[in-house]
Amino acid sequence: MCIRVPAVGIEALRQSAMWPEMVALVPTWVRELRVIDSLVGNLDGFKTIDQRTLLLLGSNTPAHHVDAARFLDENLPRTMIEWVDGADHLAMVTHPIDMANAIAAFLRQR
Repeated sequence: MCIRVPAVGIEALRQSAMWPEMVALVPTWVRELRVIDSLVGNLDGFKTIDQRTLLLLGSNTPAHHVDAARFLDENLPRTMIEWVDGADHLAMVTHPIDMANAIAAFLRQR
């Protein structure tokens, strides 16, 4: 099973303070990826969620993540896609202030 992070992303993570904790979570990631893969085509349970949902994407996010976010946006109630310029899938590491600002703005909305 692949962790689905490009080599450049792994290198960025290795330089971050969270790397040791992320390495410790590798067994969890494998289980999570299996669950995620099992959800393909089975979103009925999620359609009943009535909570506003923010889908954060970087402008350099890999296409398969963009496709997944657009699918969720089209099929789930009350979603919103927000873009972080210059970021990729690891925006929380590379653009933490932009991410925090996007989340704060979303939470201020009603």
